[in-house]
Amino acid sequence: MKHTGITLPVIGFLIASGLSYAAGEFFSKKFAEHPSVWTVVVVMAMFALEGALWLPAIAQTNQLVVTSTIWSLIAFISTIIIGVVIFHETLSPLAWWGLGFGALSILCLSLG
Repeated sequence: MKHTGITLPVIGFLIASGLSYAAGEFFSKKFAEHPSVWTVVVVMAMFALEGALWLPAIAQTNQLVVTSTIWSLIAFISTIIIGVVIFHETLSPLAWWGLGFGALSILCLSLG
């Protein structure tokens, strides 16, 4: 396979993989609230799909650091949205600072 940079199809695979990861996170939280075999199956399926969608992206770019950093930002933001917006989790001001520094560190890794 010819290796390319970050193209529109790569972004598409990364977004799809990140959304699958987000779905896995959502259902893992549901499992924590109300454990069931069904949620275990859904969580495992979402995380398997996430990996399957990641592989075409990394195969096209062959750039682990940059590709993974973009995916990490997608996963990072989606996890915050799920926790805070959907499940109404509260974070202390220090935790928000930590999240900000975490996002900044991911960004620095991708730019450096």
